[in-house]
Amino acid sequence: MPQLAREMIRGLLICLLSLLLWAPLSAQEKAPQRIEEILIVGNQRVPDESIWFRISFKAGDLLDSAGVTRDLHTLWETGLFEDAGIAIEEGKEGGVILKYVLRELPLVTEVDYRGYRKMTKSSITDKVEEERLTIPEDSPLDYRKINAIRALIKKLMNERGLRFGTVDYKLENLDKGSARVVFNLNEGSKVRIYDIEFDGNQLFTDGKLRRTMRKTKEHWMFSWLTSNDIYKEESFEKDVERLKKRYWRQGYKDVVIGEPVLEVTDHTTERQKAKNLKRAAKNKPIREKKKLKLTIPVFEGEPYTLARMEVEDNTVLPSIFYERSFPIQQGEIYDLHRINEWITELEETHNNAGYVHYSIRQEVNIEDGNQVAVRFMVNENDQTYIHRIKFSGNTTTRDKVLRREILLREGDVFRVNFFRNSLLRINQLGFFDVTRDEPDLKFLPDENKINITIKGQESGVNELNFGLGFSEFRGTSGFLSFSTLNFLGKGEKLKIQAQIGSITDTFDVTFTEPWLFDKPRGLTTRVFNTRSEFSASGFNVESTGFQLGLSFRPTVFSTYSISYLFSEDRFPTVINPDFKAVDDLLTSSITQSFVYNTTDHPFFPKKGRKMSISLELASWQAGGDNFFYKIRGSATQYLPAIKNTFIGLNLEAALFDTLQGQRPARHQLFYIGGEESVRGYERQSLGPASVVNGQVFAERGDKLVQANAEYIIPVSDQFRFVMFFDAGMVFGVDQEWFDTDLFRSTGIEMRFSLPVFQAPLRLIYAWKLDEDENGLNEKGGEPSFSIGTTF
Repeated sequence: MPQLAREMIRGLLICLLSLLLWAPLSAQEKAPQRIEEILIVGNQRVPDESIWFRISFKAGDLLDSAGVTRDLHTLWETGLFEDAGIAIEEGKEGGVILKYVLRELPLVTEVDYRGYRKMTKSSITDKVEEERLTIPEDSPLDYRKINAIRALIKKLMNERGLRFGTVDYKLENLDKGSARVVFNLNEGSKVRIYDIEFDGNQLFTDGKLRRTMRKTKEHWMFSWLTSNDIYKEESFEKDVERLKKRYWRQGYKDVVIGEPVLEVTDHTTERQKAKNLKRAAKNKPIREKKKLKLTIPVFEGEPYTLARMEVEDNTVLPSIFYERSFPIQQGEIYDLHRINEWITELEETHNNAGYVHYSIRQEVNIEDGNQVAVRFMVNENDQTYIHRIKFSGNTTTRDKVLRREILLREGDVFRVNFFRNSLLRINQLGFFDVTRDEPDLKFLPDENKINITIKGQESGVNELNFGLGFSEFRGTSGFLSFSTLNFLGKGEKLKIQAQIGSITDTFDVTFTEPWLFDKPRGLTTRVFNTRSEFSASGFNVESTGFQLGLSFRPTVFSTYSISYLFSEDRFPTVINPDFKAVDDLLTSSITQSFVYNTTDHPFFPKKGRKMSISLELASWQAGGDNFFYKIRGSATQYLPAIKNTFIGLNLEAALFDTLQGQRPARHQLFYIGGEESVRGYERQSLGPASVVNGQVFAERGDKLVQANAEYIIPVSDQFRFVMFFDAGMVFGVDQEWFDTDLFRSTGIEMRFSLPVFQAPLRLIYAWKLDEDENGLNEKGGEPSFSIGTTF
């Protein structure tokens, strides 16, 4: 039964009960009866104390109908009872016994959805959770929430073209006092748009107006890619704005696009109708072909030009600013779209200056010859100041860590652009997600002040791995690693890695303090001792050293860093005769880098760009006996695509060269191939190759090029489906840029976000599109598993 009907029936019953009580009481109005005893009947879970608290009578009081009615309403509004009534019995001493007869709502122990075929259960439950309509387990039945879920499911059906679908619910009684809520879906057949017509248009033809709409289209063979042949009210409203803008550009400021007339016709064949009878008898869904025709009424009005423009009551910006920035000159078409954009820019300019209540109203007067004289009345109000800034949801992260990323302080003018950039900076930390909940902004009454509560959720930032394993790259090994982006909730980064194996031994500790002495400067320290066997390249290397670095923030989203590296390298074994064994090679280098980053997350970005360039220099002035310079640059951009999908593009290039005629150190040259660069190919296998005694060795190079493109489909917050294309190559010391073609690959990837890992978990299937003549790489596809990112 619908909620409104149920409430109306309950209200009528209470009114009738009150009248019935009033009738005997009114007859004895001159001598009201006294209540001898009050009893509560029917409650099982709700304690008597909770009910007594809501009862206005006590033993010895005089009975009156108004108090009875008031008690019934109070008990009913608790949402704990399905029915609440009164029983009056004669007492032993000439008074009455007042009984409150209650029937509790059942506890909902389970919610189930049945009958869906074209929809999925996850699409329903995800939307229910998003709208915060989830029914908790063992909670009293809430008819308002149930009907809200029904309306939500019906809306989802309409968005999928199931306009004739219905949603009902029923209660299945389980144990005493508990029930299962079952939503039964009868989806029906999809209704698609086959015809769109306009009524009243003279300036533009139906075809031009149909092409203007982007989200509401007639059905064609590729409609399944976009579902634009399904009528959705929200999508149609967006298309209405596009239609208006097209008219506004021609000066038709009074254009009105009315509500469409929906006409559904049944084109199901007689043969299919006969089959549907048999399918219905077997309780199977019927198949119909129904077509939807939209007839959109249009009132165009008349075109107008601008006669003159005036502005009043402005004090923050001078009138000449308004006049010079106004997008239309006298005598030009009165384009309402350009004017609205101009007003939006004015609002943003003032909001960024703290005038968050700024508004501008236009008064239009029509003069002879369809000319418009417009006057803009400005209402700036006062600047808004920040009273309090609070955080919600940070159970691990200290307030101080989040507060220092805020570009505003309490007492400052509330600048909207500074606040947006502050939220982006917090999200870039990677351990406190502020994208799921909107911040709470509360203006203090009668004051130009605001309280801000930034809501977020802690992300998994601590990663501990240990065990024994085997991989082609590292061989048999035992490993232990711990890393965190938020050490002890202070925002510090710590990474400890220890590994002992047949191919690689590693001990590496890195610690970063991003805010040294509570200032926006960072300190990074690192010590390491590694041994690696690069059998594919024909050499082994052992390195021991340390690194110290400082970082600064010249602007909001840029970082400049400088670091010093000292390492002692040994090459006890060199299989490739092109290189000689080295007992002791000292490297002392200084690296400078600059990074500009506006991406919204370090591991799971959806928008923004990142550009970086670095220069490492090792010369005799820095000490050591290994002289070189290394330049590396990259650019990454994320762009929106269809619906909530997006595209990621990445380009990298690097150059290495020695100084004073030295031969380059083998381990410092570039390599490419693998999940971090060109997926599908073996690690460090792309580049020139040499053959020694019939054995092929992959050479490294002093020049690198890498390009990546990804089409990313977010399925949920924890899972993304990715289609990619990679290309890359390293060019040897004796080669020029692009002496050989780039190696290419394409494929698909499933990317998971798990609480125990900082970086995404990846399942990759890549197709190698190229092969080399040395046999290191052959065309074909193969799966792989990885943790991390490609760019």
